[in-house]
Amino acid sequence: LSADPWANVRRVLELQPFIRDVALVVGDGNGRLFHQTKGDMTLDRELWVASSSKMVFVVRAMQEVEKGTIRLDDPVNKYLDYWTTDSNDPRSRVTLFHLLSFQSGYTFGLSKLDSCWLKPWSNFSTCVERLYHKFPLSAEPGTVWDYNEFHNQVAAAVLEKALGIKLQTFLSQDLRDWNMTHSRYSDHFGPGGPDVSGDLVTSAEDYEQFMVRYFGGRLVSNKTAAFMEEDHMPKRCSLPSLPMVMPQGHYGIGNWWLCPNVYPALHGTKLGPLPQRCRDAQVHSDQGIFGFWPVWDRRLGYWMLFAVGGIPVISDGKSELLQLSLKPFIDKAVNSLRSGPSADWADLADSPSSIDWEQLAAKFHSQLPAPVLV
Repeated sequence: LSADPWANVRRVLELQPFIRDVALVVGDGNGRLFHQTKGDMTLDRELWVASSSKMVFVVRAMQEVEKGTIRLDDPVNKYLDYWTTDSNDPRSRVTLFHLLSFQSGYTFGLSKLDSCWLKPWSNFSTCVERLYHKFPLSAEPGTVWDYNEFHNQVAAAVLEKALGIKLQTFLSQDLRDWNMTHSRYSDHFGPGGPDVSGDLVTSAEDYEQFMVRYFGGRLVSNKTAAFMEEDHMPKRCSLPSLPMVMPQGHYGIGNWWLCPNVYPALHGTKLGPLPQRCRDAQVHSDQGIFGFWPVWDRRLGYWMLFAVGGIPVISDGKSELLQLSLKPFIDKAVNSLRSGPSADWADLADSPSSIDWEQLAAKFHSQLPAPVLV
């Protein structure tokens, strides 16, 4: 056995043909365990991480839930005075929990330009109000899951109102408090942003600061983190969002409970429970469309981060392949680092050269179109 428990991880990262420029960081709640870069990617390169922004925002929202500033079961109309209180209107029953778990009843997927930074003529709170009056609610809150940006836009407006602080102000303070000193939320084209679901610009080093604190229970309690990582999916998924659920798994609050290919390609919108194999694995993620992939394994007690800034959708799929290829080797390295070589792990991931890269690539191409994670 090599004296370096990470030798095979290094070798796989070098051998893999999917991504030329990538940085890998592995850690736990105490700090970094390993890192390696390939190609031109560096740990300090600033990247637009798209949907990997979600977890950062949601953790901030859950901090305020822990403080009692807001409550998950409060209706949105408690905070936003334009939101209807008419009991005959299902919008009156939308709660913060519905928003953060993506089951508010707004089911248009990513088919609408629903990001407020695309509305440069209005400030953020005014933009959210305009979108509220524009977008129809298609389902009873709590009955249909849908992946769209509007959920978190409304949640951010609730936070802004409850705190009495402008969105950009408290988001910027969060980044400073969490030592993400080279990160920022882009303003894009005007004062209507940022989009808390997709506008974070950060680096592997900075996102590492977030992951160490989150995984170590220093941002929210372990009880709150466990609640966020539960399977909160209702019994149905919207048709526009179904292509995302099939290859990814189920959604919690701000993160996916990974369960690759949980549903067949031809599948209706009715959802079943997660298979036991996935519940036992306890692997979660908050990946983005450009290939930035934070993944954490609660069973084995570590997280990994792939820093990639590539072609939308395609790079996301390639990072998924890289994660699936590397994880068995990382599992073994982490186990060896903590407890030394074990017979229980002896047959796991011994030979990087045994990976069939062509078969993995063919599997990826057979699943196109890949999930669109904005």
